[in-house]
Amino acid sequence: MRNTNLLLTVCNMKTNHTIYIHASQHMMQIEDNSIDLVVTSPPYPMIEMWDEILGKQNPNILECLENEPEKAFEMMHQELDKVWKESFRVIKPWRFFVHQYWRCDKNHKWQVYSLQ
Repeated sequence: MRNTNLLLTVCNMKTNHTIYIHASQHMMQIEDNSIDLVVTSPPYPMIEMWDEILGKQNPNILECLENEPEKAFEMMHQELDKVWKESFRVIKPWRFFVHQYWRCDKNHKWQVYSLQ
């Protein structure tokens, strides 16, 4: 994990920014309802370049990729669900959650993934 603290002055208003760079399933160092803005661009399930990263988070994913890709796909989304849960835990009510996320299956069909 790398933390970067930035103090910026924008329009004569001082803002403080702390950037956490690490897996976001467990953000223990951040208090509940303490963040004004969450920005995330997570790894995309079932895209080969991300399979290893998601597999490190849950080794069962790598085992299922060859023979049970649908199960692997679901497990990848379960890992990402942990990120959503933590993000909504730390963000203040009525603040901002910016999320860039599309999903693609093995046939390279893209679709929007609904956060529910």
